[in-house]
Amino acid sequence: MSVKSENLDLNFWLDREFLQKHNRLKAEFWEILGTVGDSVSLEEISKTHPRPKGKKLSRGNDLLGFPYQVLDLIRDFDLSGGLNIRVLNWFGHGMFLFVLIGKKTFSEPSLTFLENNFSLGLTSSPWDYPELILESNSTSSPSLNQLKDLAFFQWFKPIPIPSDKDLIVGLLSTEIKKVVDSLTQKMG
Repeated sequence: MSVKSENLDLNFWLDREFLQKHNRLKAEFWEILGTVGDSVSLEEISKTHPRPKGKKLSRGNDLLGFPYQVLDLIRDFDLSGGLNIRVLNWFGHGMFLFVLIGKKTFSEPSLTFLENNFSLGLTSSPWDYPELILESNSTSSPSLNQLKDLAFFQWFKPIPIPSDKDLIVGLLSTEIKKVVDSLTQKMG
C-alpha cells in the first residue's frame, strides 16, 4: 500500500470496535477454511494425485495491502507435474477456488472446469493473483494455441458466499468435491 501522509490516523488506530470486528471476522473465516479442509479426506485426494501432502492453512497480511487466508489441498506445486486445490479468501476482494495442474499431469483441459464456470489463467506465474483476478488475465474459452503455450494450467473461479457460516462451508465443500471427483475421473 503506497498511501503517504505526514500524520498518522490515530483515531483509526485506536478504534477498538473496528479492530475487534475485523479480527473476529478473520477468525471466523479461518475456522470455516479449517472445517472445509477437514471435510476432504486424505484418502479422497490420494485418488487424484500419487503423492498428496494433505492440507495446509496459511495466511498473510499484505496482498496488495489486504489480508488473505489460504486453504491448500494436495500441495504439489511443481508446475510441470504437480496438482493443488486452493481456496483463497482475499479480504476486500472475495473468495476464490483455484486448481493448479502441471502440464504433464493432464495435457488437455477438463470440460468439467469449463462447464462449472472456471476460467483458465493466462499469467506466467500461478501466484499472480492481482493479474488473474483484478486484471482478468484469463479466459473461459481457451484456444488450442493458448493451451499449447501455457507452462501449467491454473483454473479458477470466484465463489460468491452467503453470510451464513454453515452455508459457506457447504458451498465450498461441494465445489471442492466436484473438483476432486473430476480429477479422480481423469486419474482413473
